[in-house]
Amino acid sequence: MYITNVNELVAALRPRLEDYLVNQLGEDARANGKSFNCFAHDDDNPSMSYNPKNGNQTVRCWSNCGSYDIFSACSVLEGMPANGAEWVTETLPHLAEALDIKVQLGEPTEEDRTRLKLRKLCQDIATILTNSQGHKSYIQLRGWSDEKLTIGTVSTEELIAELVEMGWTPNDILTSMVIQTATRQFFGEDKVTFVINDYRGRPVGFISRNLASEKPKYINTLETPIYKKGEALLGLDIATAEAKTKGLIIVEGPGDLASLHRVGIYNAAAICGTSFTASHLALLKMLGIRKVFFCLDWDGPGVAATQRIFKEELKFAPGVSCSVILGPEDETIGDISDLLAKEQNSKKFDELERIRAFEFSLNFISDNQTPESVCEDIIPIIASEESAVRRENLIGQLSEFTRISFQSISQDVTNIRDKKAQEKQERVEAAIEKYYRSASNDPENILSHISQHEEDLERIDKHFKNQEIGVNYQLNRYDAIQEQKLEVHDDNNMAEFIFIHHDMFRDALSGGMNVTSGILIYVGGRANSGKTTVVSSWGIDVSLHDPMARVVMHYTDDSYTQIEPRLLTEIAVMLAEPGDAILSIGMAANPKHNIRTEAQWSVYHRANNMLRKLIETERLVLIDAEDGSNLTALERNLQYIRRKYPSDKLLVVADKPNCPALG
Repeated sequence: MYITNVNELVAALRPRLEDYLVNQLGEDARANGKSFNCFAHDDDNPSMSYNPKNGNQTVRCWSNCGSYDIFSACSVLEGMPANGAEWVTETLPHLAEALDIKVQLGEPTEEDRTRLKLRKLCQDIATILTNSQGHKSYIQLRGWSDEKLTIGTVSTEELIAELVEMGWTPNDILTSMVIQTATRQFFGEDKVTFVINDYRGRPVGFISRNLASEKPKYINTLETPIYKKGEALLGLDIATAEAKTKGLIIVEGPGDLASLHRVGIYNAAAICGTSFTASHLALLKMLGIRKVFFCLDWDGPGVAATQRIFKEELKFAPGVSCSVILGPEDETIGDISDLLAKEQNSKKFDELERIRAFEFSLNFISDNQTPESVCEDIIPIIASEESAVRRENLIGQLSEFTRISFQSISQDVTNIRDKKAQEKQERVEAAIEKYYRSASNDPENILSHISQHEEDLERIDKHFKNQEIGVNYQLNRYDAIQEQKLEVHDDNNMAEFIFIHHDMFRDALSGGMNVTSGILIYVGGRANSGKTTVVSSWGIDVSLHDPMARVVMHYTDDSYTQIEPRLLTEIAVMLAEPGDAILSIGMAANPKHNIRTEAQWSVYHRANNMLRKLIETERLVLIDAEDGSNLTALERNLQYIRRKYPSDKLLVVADKPNCPALG
């Protein structure tokens, strides 16, 4: 049995926080404008109150215990699970019963059972392959890497035997069609098998390199309810993080991918026994990957496959800039595996020429093609470019090449890109379908699916919002500004950050405007003039004294080891009492060597405990140089904080970010 109306139930429970707390704590917890005793700590002086801005759906403790909704309050008061599968199976029904809210229960459908069973079976097979060793000599011979990819060799008989020991019945194994069919074996001692994960890192299928003399070279498991070849890319779960900034390299097979991994190139993924399709492109766009480099085999079929992708698929998923990695001059080298077979680093691959899809496609225009057919092939490539400047430049080049007017080509490009209403509706429907499938396939992690769905819709909305025009858009924007003014008037705490030690700076920021929304302050100065110390001190002041704020600090030049002593000394100064010892940078960096007295140890421990508490309660989030020197790491953390604490103020300290817009 599982809850069939999880979304509706969550929506019904969120506004019932007051009723729940009154049941647990008594009438003192009524939302009557007064504070009441915090339930998270011993509270002699009432320090908890409701947040009227979100309809009293959260309460906040002003003694640094944080903010709570009905689910986190239930976790603290009754010890109920706050996340995971038990959150759905235990916490939600418990709250629904306590507040007399109807829960719809239902049996999983046969399709649900099939998906869940396949996921578990694929995970168990992946575990068995991880523990196998028979493939080691072959991957060394081929120059592959299994550091990040799961690769293994196991006979069909051994695999089935181990699965039976794990509790699977022979009938389960046979009917899954994952291991073998009546005519084909997908595993064996004559095969090296790669585990195919979905973009979330969950095993969904397998592809094997056939070591026997007979063909085919690669054997791919059949499509199942959890594995679609046109939507899967081997290694995408590993590549995504880097690919968002570097772009994604698409290769033709697992061997090419494993060769790239061996020389340290991980922003790559391999096609799995099918053609590259618009569905793949749509998935990459959803993941935030905007640049793709095609590096299929450098023979005739590989070139033809690349041409087909540009001609037939790009028009269905514009917005991804595509390029081609050309092969070396040595025509005996047909693919990446050949190129890197004896290489110990990526130099040879990095030196390969890369050209845009536009230039690549023009090189293969036939003398027999009419100007109209040339435009038909090339215009989708232009439309796929994200940069408007780049599109305009390419339109001019195509106009000169074909002698067709700039305006005509531009209009066709616009027609592909700017069917906004239809495209937005299609993307929203696709996001809904994706959410439905995810929730159906994996109901135990429904909260994660809800969060992902909200993020998908937010991404779609953001994509189209900056293209909105018309009177409704103007009026909506005007109304939003008026609402913001009223919010500032109602609660001045949300319009400013609370500084205690930097009160002059606080006063300088005031002026009747909301300084907590959209304000950028640039601190300039010579090297080693104390800029980092100043801005860090601002952040510590707010994280210590403003209970309605979250502070995110991003240091692109310094490591965590360098940052931590500075923050400890700042905290020590701000918490200092008369007669306290002074904590120096040297003491904070190396207390065992530099701290001499009990008084100094006392100050150090107090500062250390406070810094840990700020980090633990996410009042302070630290990102150092190892997390990334550009804004990608910062953006990822900001999205997390904003989703988790939507009502809180946010102060961002970016110390020398690698971003042209910020200098």
